[in-house]
Amino acid sequence: MPANQPIAEDARRALAAFAEAMPQPVLLVDGAMRTLARNTAASALLPALKIGDALAIGLRAPQVLDAVRRVCAGGGAETVRWFERVPVEQIFDVSVAPLLLDGPFAVAVSIRDL
Repeated sequence: MPANQPIAEDARRALAAFAEAMPQPVLLVDGAMRTLARNTAASALLPALKIGDALAIGLRAPQVLDAVRRVCAGGGAETVRWFERVPVEQIFDVSVAPLLLDGPFAVAVSIRDL
C-alpha cells in the first residue's frame, strides 16, 4: 500500500493496540510523518503530540525526525540517540523501523530512556 494512502479505522485500531502493548514509549507514524497511534508511555513523554499531528509538532529532535524521514523514504531500520536537556537532562535511544504489514504503511518509533 502506498505511503500516502489513508488508513482505515480498523487498521488504526490495530496499530493503537500494537503500540499500547509495548512497555516503552512507542509512536506509529504514516508515510507523511503524521501520528497514527501512540501508547500511554509515549503520551506521558510527549504530551503535546496528538493523534493526527505531524510528528514534528510534538517531537523537537532533529536527529529523530531525520531518521523517521529516511525510513519513510524506504530506508531500513535505524537507531539514533536523542539528548533532551529541558526540563531535566535525559538521553534516549530511538529505534525507527518500517512495519512490514499487509496493509497500511507505518513506521514504528520506539523510545528507550537510558
